[in-house]
Amino acid sequence: MADGIYGLNEFMAQMKSTGLRLGYQFQVTVPQLDNLQFFATSTSLPGKTLNPVDIPYFGQNFKIATNADYGGEWAINVRVDNELVIKKALLKWMNEFSDLSKNGGGNKKITSYNVRIDLLDNDLQTITDTYILAGVFPSSMGELGLDQSAADVVAMDIALAFQYWYNEADGDPLA
Repeated sequence: MADGIYGLNEFMAQMKSTGLRLGYQFQVTVPQLDNLQFFATSTSLPGKTLNPVDIPYFGQNFKIATNADYGGEWAINVRVDNELVIKKALLKWMNEFSDLSKNGGGNKKITSYNVRIDLLDNDLQTITDTYILAGVFPSSMGELGLDQSAADVVAMDIALAFQYWYNEADGDPLA
């Protein structure tokens, strides 16, 4: 390194040694869809909120945690492949719940599908942490923007409704 100027190799070595979490380091797997696996381009891990309630006791109000709110919907942006494998799999999955050939009918129960979110290390191979969304179904699938003048990779937005989430290392709290 001459005069504080980094080359690409030095820059990559520095980034790997710091262990910074890069935002794109995750992959998504849906085991019940023939292990459908893909990298999404943007998302946030769902949050969790404990809803407090005030309980009066001898003239004082005390906050007590009641039920937990897990967010209930997970939005992701997914790059689409040439064969539309992800889009076709999601459409098939959505049709299980609302199929035009069944007059809009379909599966009307809490689904047993889970979605696995693997957080990856800087090498994009090593899984550092895993979150599971339980009771998942696709609530919406965005449009595909097809534009001959654009050079961008085609992507679509997907929203997945879920019942709750947990860290795989802690185990399913309802199992």
